[in-house]
Amino acid sequence: MMLGNVVDPLEKLELIDTLQRLGLSYHFEAEINNTLKNLSTDRISTAAWKKDNLYATALEFRLLRQHGYKVDQDVFTYFMDDVGNIKSSLNQDFKGLLNLYEAS
Repeated sequence: MMLGNVVDPLEKLELIDTLQRLGLSYHFEAEINNTLKNLSTDRISTAAWKKDNLYATALEFRLLRQHGYKVDQDVFTYFMDDVGNIKSSLNQDFKGLLNLYEAS
């Protein structure tokens, strides 16, 4: 019931990521799968929490893809300029850029 106590979707994703990095995720497989399933089905209705957040979008993208969910790469078009490069305003978002790199 570790993930059940967390309300914020970003905090849930960060907790799942931390559990995976520590090698403890196998203890919480059912909870992780249930949480990701809920996030996957509610992606459109809950998109507001990550709209301007490259870190949250990349983290969700990576975790869902790692667990076999189909997520279109078009979720990143908001963060691209007219030429197709990452917006220059995101150059200082190191956490977001690192997660984008990990997701690719």
